Amino acid sequence: MATLWFEQIRDSDKGTYTCEFGSDTATIKIDVIEPIDFRNTPKTQHLIKGEDGFIVCDVTSYPLPLLTWKFNNFRINEDQHYDMEERGLRVNGVTMSDRGTYTCVARIKETGDVDQKDIEVEVHATPSRTTWVRPPRDIKGHEGQKIILECQLSNTKGLKHRWLRDSTYLTHDGRSIFDEYTVLDDGYGRSTLVIKNASHTDSAVFACEHINANPQRMSARVDVLTPFASVELTQYAHNKYSCNATHGNPGAIKIHWKINDEVVASVKPWSVEEEEGFISSGSVYEVDSGVLRRDGNVKLTCEVVQSVGEEGQSQSIDVPASDHGVPASDHGGYK
Repeated sequence: MATLWFEQIRDSDKGTYTCEFGSDTATIKIDVIEPIDFRNTPKTQHLIKGEDGFIVCDVTSYPLPLLTWKFNNFRINEDQHYDMEERGLRVNGVTMSDRGTYTCVARIKETGDVDQKDIEVEVHATPSRTTWVRPPRDIKGHEGQKIILECQLSNTKGLKHRWLRDSTYLTHDGRSIFDEYTVLDDGYGRSTLVIKNASHTDSAVFACEHINANPQRMSARVDVLTPFASVELTQYAHNKYSCNATHGNPGAIKIHWKINDEVVASVKPWSVEEEEGFISSGSVYEVDSGVLRRDGNVKLTCEVVQSVGEEGQSQSIDVPASDHGVPASDHGGYK
């Protein structure tokens, strides 16, 4: 007798197995059963009076289940008011009487397994005309800071909002589903999203969406600026200097070239992506020989600033008058 043991069965273990014993062989087909799971079925859902609505019951299992429905403990039959679909129940022409407890019953015919989930459905009157009292605003902040986004619609007392980051929902039933965020609804149409400890991954488009406003959505851009890892100013040729910065802020920096603390050029640097999310940016500046002949020794400064207009990081170098041997170029300035 031969025995094959599975210590922990997995979905990848299903298939046809062959046992060979001497000249004898036998085959057996193994199916791996997945239990019923209502993981993608919100406990509370919302419908709008006078519109067609959809109650989600997204069940995973193997084999696939057959769904039936109850409303306030009475079995629902498919008719003009209800359409039973693969991922839920469509309610045609919602009325206030459709508010109540719906039960989604999942049954696996092959195994006899049965499970169910209760869903509380709220019906709201058709929203009156709404306007954005406080749309979310573009905001910039630094890594590690708390960043706050707010939105508010008129005529939305008691209804909830949803927040998204680059099309990914961050909230469910008015609460954050990620530890990195906190959501506060005041019950009068205003919602606040708090990014607790901003990181470079929070540089994204955030959207505030009103659940029952057909829907209405407004977006704002969040830029999280990371500290400069380094700024280096070096001479690489006669009268020519190179400024290089390592940072994590794509498209969010400028380089100011200064002579004796006065800005002589402001440029958007070239940038190259490095490992671990860092970016190298740089610029080249050629000191006009005429400036050296006129002023003698000068202090050349490379200042790297973030686009929020805050103080940046800088490095300076003394350029001696003896470096004026090459005639001044026609343009001077920077490249």
